[in-house]
Amino acid sequence: MASTISGKEWSIGDLFGREFVFQIPPYQRPYAWGSEQASALFEDINTALGSTTQEKLEQVPPYFLGSIVVIKGDRTPDAEVIDGQQRLTTLTILLSALRAEIDDPQVRQQLRDLIYEPENKLRRTPARYRLSLRKRDEDFFRKYVQVDDGLNGLASINLDDLSDSQRNLAKNAALLTERLRT
Repeated sequence: MASTISGKEWSIGDLFGREFVFQIPPYQRPYAWGSEQASALFEDINTALGSTTQEKLEQVPPYFLGSIVVIKGDRTPDAEVIDGQQRLTTLTILLSALRAEIDDPQVRQQLRDLIYEPENKLRRTPARYRLSLRKRDEDFFRKYVQVDDGLNGLASINLDDLSDSQRNLAKNAALLTERLRT
């Protein structure tokens, strides 16, 4: 069967929904975004939203965060990330930081669902994280970013003991959490 290339506009909610389960293949570089890039992404999103209230969120015009290139079949959510890993990872960190800062249990659950999809026996879908990093960083990312309250554990970690990518993950989690608080 011939392969096709197609493009489509997706919202962040759709990207982190049932349509996609992202996997960073081993040949991709490790997570490399530093505070400058993570801060720029945060500012872009913040500027695009402006002072929008929750009631008017649907009226905000679409904002282009950049392209994400994946290899994905039509009938499966499994998507191998070719380009866009840095953005997807940083967005996951931001979703996790938002989840940690939100008091409303319903909104926290909705944010959790963007990061982790629980098993659904009726749909025959297994429990799975929406983004899996390269094997070297996968466990660290799950434990300290994707799992509920994982960000709290980052404060006790010695950054000097981490790989460069894990250090970037930890620093950007702290940065984005702080940016949400201000």
